[in-house]
Amino acid sequence: MFETYNKFIETVNNDVNYGDRNSERYRLAVNIKKWIEDNGFTFKDYFERIKAKQKDNYIELSEDEQRRVFAEEWLVESLSQSNIIKYLNQVEYTGEGVAVVTEDNERKVFFKRLLIYYLKYLI
Repeated sequence: MFETYNKFIETVNNDVNYGDRNSERYRLAVNIKKWIEDNGFTFKDYFERIKAKQKDNYIELSEDEQRRVFAEEWLVESLSQSNIIKYLNQVEYTGEGVAVVTEDNERKVFFKRLLIYYLKYLI
């Protein structure tokens, strides 16, 4: 799931730098990038802002476990931010080993990808 977060950040940055400045997708990407920066919601910065007890537990984890915890937090945050949901519904998910369309030839957008992760996490 951490790879999905990285792909999301890459896509937001690409849209901010090269997107159509008149599009809703560009506006959402700019707002999301600002929100991420304002809230320190990056792998590097996120755990600097958590409570001391949580930070102590986090420091004891391996880097892979830290990435997993951060990715889970990002998943929850992504499902609770309306601008992120709107943006994710406009961006197709592509990546290594990931089909661009589903079995029934439906577009696979980032939001759908996150819902799949979320359902796997719950089960």
